[in-house]
Amino acid sequence: MRRIVALLVLLALAGAVPATADAASAKGKRRVACAHKAKRLKVPRRARAAAVRRCVTRRRHATRRVPAPAPLSLPRGPEPMPARPAPVAAPAPAPAPAALPVSEPVAEPGPPAPTEPAQALPRRVQAVSREFSLTLSRPAVAAGLVTVEFNNAFAEDPHDLNVAPEGGGKVVALGTLTAGKVATSRVELAAGRYTLYCSLPGHEQLGMRATLSVE
Repeated sequence: MRRIVALLVLLALAGAVPATADAASAKGKRRVACAHKAKRLKVPRRARAAAVRRCVTRRRHATRRVPAPAPLSLPRGPEPMPARPAPVAAPAPAPAPAALPVSEPVAEPGPPAPTEPAQALPRRVQAVSREFSLTLSRPAVAAGLVTVEFNNAFAEDPHDLNVAPEGGGKVVALGTLTAGKVATSRVELAAGRYTLYCSLPGHEQLGMRATLSVE
């Protein structure tokens, strides 16, 4: 019985010795670190011992308060989605019955449609002068008393307008207009072709002429 008690005491002393040695080693390391810190901060020698003791005490308490590391929790993967039921195919529609051919009645020929009368030509024409051209608003008019509008609003120089039959005959002069002016005259014209031109020197040769058909 005495041997068993002595063996237990030896085992207890053997376990306590390493713990005491580790504690002394940790305390010595803290003291050395605090001494270096006091020297780096240039603490006076009279107050250096007290500063080292306070530093060792703070480090010992800080070591005791270090919490144990929390266990790592691995992220959980996404939960599997429930399988969707397969769509049920709708039954195919029954084919429609084929339509029977229908014979269309043959239309009997009717009387010919009446022809529309030809639209009468107007009896009005506009002659627009520019440097150096003469443009008519329409190529043909109806025979009779024709209204001729002479427009010199787009020209920069004065121009006149004359109406002469191509086969020869009386020339109708409508007068001279300054730039920007417009005048209207009524002229009796028989069926045929007429030349409208500017009689000022060189203007007709430069292109101020046009042909009008009277029907």
